[in-house]
Amino acid sequence: DQLINFYRERAIGGAGMISVGYATVDELAGNVGNIGAHDDTFIPGLRALADAIRTGGAGSAVQLNHAGRYNSSFLLGGKKPMAPSAVPCRMTRETPREMGPEDIVDVIDRFADAAGRVKAAGFDMVEILAGTGYLISEFLSPLTNKRQDRYGGSRENRMRYPLEVFEAMRAVWPADKPLGVRVSAIDWVDGGLELEDTIAFAKALEARDCDFIHVSSGGLVPAEFPIGPGYQVDLAAAVKKETTMPVMAVGMIDNARQ
Repeated sequence: DQLINFYRERAIGGAGMISVGYATVDELAGNVGNIGAHDDTFIPGLRALADAIRTGGAGSAVQLNHAGRYNSSFLLGGKKPMAPSAVPCRMTRETPREMGPEDIVDVIDRFADAAGRVKAAGFDMVEILAGTGYLISEFLSPLTNKRQDRYGGSRENRMRYPLEVFEAMRAVWPADKPLGVRVSAIDWVDGGLELEDTIAFAKALEARDCDFIHVSSGGLVPAEFPIGPGYQVDLAAAVKKETTMPVMAVGMIDNARQ
């Protein structure tokens, strides 16, 4: 109720669209501090949240995400987080287990199932969180994807899993409601994701009827990068030059001139 009331007030305040942040797609995707979308029992709560935003006058959006190696066994009841590869995480100080073929298929299905629940709850827009160091971006980045199968190695292979997630969600999400992807344009770490990788990913998404792309950066900690007003806008502009999709920018944007 506290969360619902918070977003209702934001909608009444005049926002055109409100994204409530990320919702989990399975039990390893987050913790009890996150919004849940990985079980049908969460649909009534999700519906109440979407309804509150709508009655307040705004459109409702939700991100769907899997935390990957950014989750912690402490928050998972002792279960080990999973990731594309068993690369130690300096944030959690844990080494995740590498996803097997069954995990690959299962999590794709979980994203699609979660999209179905969000649709049933009445949200107006869905965004796949494929950036900021979480599971999908872990497949994209050569620093966290050391796989030797069809999901690792070349840029095309590293994009394969994120694109399969998108395609599964595209198949269940209504064509008349926006479905987009949030990405990290660059990792800000030597040997990590570069802008040309993200541009190639954006073009592949556009070819699969993605409705928009949301550009941030970073996510692999620790990393040093310039921070200031509108510091990521140029990255979004660079992606926009290469696609006809609407492109969102983010990062300390506190006035329209940025």
